[in-house]
Amino acid sequence: MTVKIYLSYHKNCDRIRTDILTPIHVGRSIARDEIRETLSDLIGDDTGDNISDMNPLYCELTAQYWVWKNTSDDYVGFLHYRRHFIFNDECKDLENKWGVVEYPYVSPNYLRHVGLDDESIHASIQGYDIVTMTPWNVTAAGSADNYDHYKSSSPYLHIEDYDEMIKIMLERYPDYRQDVDEYNCSKFGYYTNMFVMRRDLFDDYCEFLFGILFELSERIDISSYSEQEKRIYGYLSEWMFGIYITHLKRVSDCKMKELHRTFIAHPDIDLSSVNYCSSCDNNYARHLGVLLTSVKANKGSESINYWILSNGISDKNRKKIQQIESDDFKIRIIEHPHIDDPKLKLTLKTNPHLSLATYNKLFIVDYVPVSISRLLYLDTDMICRSSLHDLYHSEFDNSWVCGVKDVLQEENCKRLNLTTYINAGMLVIDCNAWRDNNVFKSFSEYISKNVMNPKAIFYHDQDVLNAVLKGKIRYIDPLWNAQTSSYKGCEEQNEIGKNANIIHFISERKPWLEGNMNPFEDEYFHYLEMSPWTGSGRYVGTVKKIKKKSLIQRGFSHVVRHSFGNKPSGFVKWLMSLDIHMGNTHDLNLFFDHYYLLNEDCARFAFSFVLPFAESGNPHAMVRVARAYKDGHGVDRDLKSSFEWFVKTRDSGGEWVWDEFADNIPAMYDDSYSHNDLEYNKSLFEALLPFAESGNPHAMVRVARAYKDGHGVDRDLKSSFEWFVKTRGSGVKFNENEIDGIIDNQVT
Repeated sequence: MTVKIYLSYHKNCDRIRTDILTPIHVGRSIARDEIRETLSDLIGDDTGDNISDMNPLYCELTAQYWVWKNTSDDYVGFLHYRRHFIFNDECKDLENKWGVVEYPYVSPNYLRHVGLDDESIHASIQGYDIVTMTPWNVTAAGSADNYDHYKSSSPYLHIEDYDEMIKIMLERYPDYRQDVDEYNCSKFGYYTNMFVMRRDLFDDYCEFLFGILFELSERIDISSYSEQEKRIYGYLSEWMFGIYITHLKRVSDCKMKELHRTFIAHPDIDLSSVNYCSSCDNNYARHLGVLLTSVKANKGSESINYWILSNGISDKNRKKIQQIESDDFKIRIIEHPHIDDPKLKLTLKTNPHLSLATYNKLFIVDYVPVSISRLLYLDTDMICRSSLHDLYHSEFDNSWVCGVKDVLQEENCKRLNLTTYINAGMLVIDCNAWRDNNVFKSFSEYISKNVMNPKAIFYHDQDVLNAVLKGKIRYIDPLWNAQTSSYKGCEEQNEIGKNANIIHFISERKPWLEGNMNPFEDEYFHYLEMSPWTGSGRYVGTVKKIKKKSLIQRGFSHVVRHSFGNKPSGFVKWLMSLDIHMGNTHDLNLFFDHYYLLNEDCARFAFSFVLPFAESGNPHAMVRVARAYKDGHGVDRDLKSSFEWFVKTRDSGGEWVWDEFADNIPAMYDDSYSHNDLEYNKSLFEALLPFAESGNPHAMVRVARAYKDGHGVDRDLKSSFEWFVKTRGSGVKFNENEIDGIIDNQVT
């Protein structure tokens, strides 16, 4: 079975191309030379038997005509450059009121998520004669039915043209009378000319479609129509398709499948701008603002698209970040759906100054548009002193990433058996090489394989990057990443920093922490005062003084860590108790993470050992107990207990867990409906509300539901309606029936 699905393009947008998915340039015969050149990598609708020159009247139908007359595949389909089907049957994203699921960009993650690959397409259409869109309810646009929708939805549509088309249809196909009446009076329509059909049905449909439209073109005069009005035959075809489908449903036994449609908000390719990027959560939003301010202040004449992969940046901080934007400095925020593999998420090492967001740099290429071939990645604990133009255009020389030698390059190479080791704070990335070689999968596999090997992922994402891209790394001038700190051993880097183009504030001694002693901290505050965070205060915390461990403590810790086995052991438990008594409390985290990931018995062993330390106030033990209750691993799943332990962790000084809590509070809220505990529901709502007020869309929709249901708060339909409206504005998807129900209740 051969399948071809054609995507109509008329301007330069992100290409989607597989063996099945085939971009086609519509209206090529009359296109400007510039557009013809830009789309020269596409097939055109201007060869063989064609109506390419009639594209201003027939729109994407010129592609349908060309395929009808010039191809012979078993199945034929049509999509648009920015409208696609969701062929992934596992995708449950909800449509908006316009009958589409909106996504920001055509990225590798998007293509995979919605199933725009040959394997998913074959699996989705197998066994069906026709695949088309889920019918859309035209009342969402204020129309009474499909007939009224043509009559009143647009000033460019004239109902007399539609009536004449119907007249011709019934002259040619009198048995369509019932189908015309049914479709005209229906609220549900099949719009946008998207479908996949068995070849014989496609041929039949084209005979029906073009036969009627060509005769109509001889009967009506459109010479006085505007350019928009002259697209009449393209418009009419959308209604004709619905009538044809209605007829087939009545008279045939064709197997039909309906799929949700997508809409790409930003499909255009911007070849005039360079592309920089960072990854950030809400904790580092201010520091991201300082970095952005410094990049913008020192840039040259280049236009910049700055991509930000967000892990829960609040609405308040997003607005501040957007204040930095200008015509030649565009900021594009993409909300990362978070690392959703429970094992992967648990095993990624994090601490108060290193969050899960830092691992996003490994996957950021997966979330930006497929047309981007090169990215400059910058950590948020940096400032820029000069234009980054030359850095951005660094030669790859067959490498896949360029970077600066890490300050601990020699010992890290020895530890990982590598010949090169770069600092991951600044990366020039060959996006095509990363995509073509699926390095994202390699990153994930490396992390999973080495989850119990702290030697292999000691420096988190940086170890993963260097190990996986071994042999594909190119060193560049250290002036592009001066790794500065007040620690002993950074003197050489601090000297480089005097003339560096980029200052990187490495280690936990950040310039925004009092007592950091970094020689370049004043430069951070210089750009802070230029940013939207001006006046927010010089310091946001204090450098923690770490008591140096004795030789005996370090030696015993080494022995304990190497005693961890693959099954519960009373001896190891005794050793751990002694180790902690000696002051090596950090080993408790390693002990728990090691045994928790092995199997259920080991997880229960780890949980039972850590629980007393949590109960005695150790915040790292507390958060692990919270995670165990959340995952139902090592202990029965109990989201109520998980919530309580997250709160205890926060209250004991572990504010750094609150973003992780934000990831999980929606599920906790949903679960709370199964609890008849008014105090718990009230506490949960009180914890949920600040996240909603700060712009977390998943919290916002649940606050709306809480007010609607009187769950954890007094019932207030007015407040519920207001929160649903705010949620809709945030872009989060929810069932529109929820807000309709509130309106109906209020009207009643």
